[in-house]
Amino acid sequence: MYLVIEGEVVNEAKETRPVPAMVLVLLDGQQNVVQEWSFSTDVAELAAGERVAFSTRLANPSAQATDLRIEFTNSAETP
Repeated sequence: MYLVIEGEVVNEAKETRPVPAMVLVLLDGQQNVVQEWSFSTDVAELAAGERVAFSTRLANPSAQATDLRIEFTNSAETP
């Protein structure tokens, strides 16, 4: 069994910005972290208005997971 997450990172700033790595966090029903992993895009930076798709896959996700969140590793660099 695999959990596949796909999405886009969009640079809404008016200047080129770095694309930070991301962390996908799986949470249980009480919002406790049960599993997490890091991933990144193939693009190091995005110009103003640009976007890049991402996809990540986890084999055998925790059966306790009922929710998820994606975080940037350094929010100061968030596009």
